[in-house]
Amino acid sequence: MAVMLITMPQMFLSGAIIPITSSSGILMVISRILPMTYSLDLVRSVIYAGTAEYASVVMFSPVVSALATVAITVVCLTVGTFFYARSEKNR
Repeated sequence: MAVMLITMPQMFLSGAIIPITSSSGILMVISRILPMTYSLDLVRSVIYAGTAEYASVVMFSPVVSALATVAITVVCLTVGTFFYARSEKNR
């Protein structure tokens, strides 16, 4: 149940199902925070590389998408490791 509560909003707000290129306001802020936005954009940049549709489909450069994905992964792993180690010490 928890996985569905995390992945479903990300699918809708990251552009996997609904295009977010013209979003503004709070939806733009939320979509830029979600890690799936950058992962999907990185995949799109690989798939559409060298085509005429590249500029209209890809939001960020592949370097930005890759760096954002790596940065979010490192932050989540660090925070998760910290809380896991803390919970094991409190046993």
